[in-house]
Amino acid sequence: MIPAEALFGESLDFAGLYPPAKLDRKTTVKQFAALLDQALWFAGRLVWPAESLNELSVLAREHAPLVQETDTEGAWGITAVTCAANDPAFAKQLDAIASFNERHEVAGATALRADCAEIKVVGAADLDSALEEVPEDVFPYFEIDSASDPRGLITALAGMGAGAKIRMGGLDAASYPTVEATARFIMACARANVPFKATAGLHRAVRRPLRELGCHSHGFINVFTAAALAHGESINEAQCVELLADEDATHFACTERGVSWKSHHLSLDDAARSREDLFHSFGSCSWEEPLEDLAKLGITGVRNAQ
Repeated sequence: MIPAEALFGESLDFAGLYPPAKLDRKTTVKQFAALLDQALWFAGRLVWPAESLNELSVLAREHAPLVQETDTEGAWGITAVTCAANDPAFAKQLDAIASFNERHEVAGATALRADCAEIKVVGAADLDSALEEVPEDVFPYFEIDSASDPRGLITALAGMGAGAKIRMGGLDAASYPTVEATARFIMACARANVPFKATAGLHRAVRRPLRELGCHSHGFINVFTAAALAHGESINEAQCVELLADEDATHFACTERGVSWKSHHLSLDDAARSREDLFHSFGSCSWEEPLEDLAKLGITGVRNAQ
């Protein structure tokens, strides 16, 4: 097993349409194709608004492979972002996802599959109704407000074939959750065996100050390592806070010997299991910056064969 792939394989969900990049839709599709070409090992899914899936069908024609009668190599995974679960348009957007998948499973069609969805919920009632409506072949991640106590909603997701989502940044300081709130979220997911994904604000590997906003941005290595160690019951919540706040890249390692932070260590097999069971992916509107940071730290994966 290659160390980088154990912790970061297929982890980046490309969200080029969203701030701060806010690429146009044609450029976003081209950039995702470039990510698949240059760093297939790192690429997860393309993040796309559910109400615009028809446009994606057209834009992807010159980039994505076509569906074959057998398994199609290189098929694109799509994460569809819906409106809030209590929005009147929610049911219509779920229908759009189902229709999109039906059109793209026919031989000769572009090989695209919206097999995940991101859905914002406010409370338990939203969560319950959404769980009943989401198609069985779509894995939903429910965005939960980490500023308030998320443990009740996370516990409610246990065993439901769904995951949680935490928003890690945005255009102002208030959009960046504290390390305490983030640690509480991660530990709650680990204890309840609920997988999660993180979106926004994770362009860089290690936590660092954002002087223009007067806050700190979280590092995706911090979050991945925290999740791996929490999954392995190797850290408690106070240690998770300390890890998430760590700005020293030399405290983190991902080598043939395993994944570690300071004196805490996991084997590569255990790190890979944490990816399967707990921290699925992170969304970013850039893929060059995360790859550059990993390379600077000596963490590289397998390039796609040409």
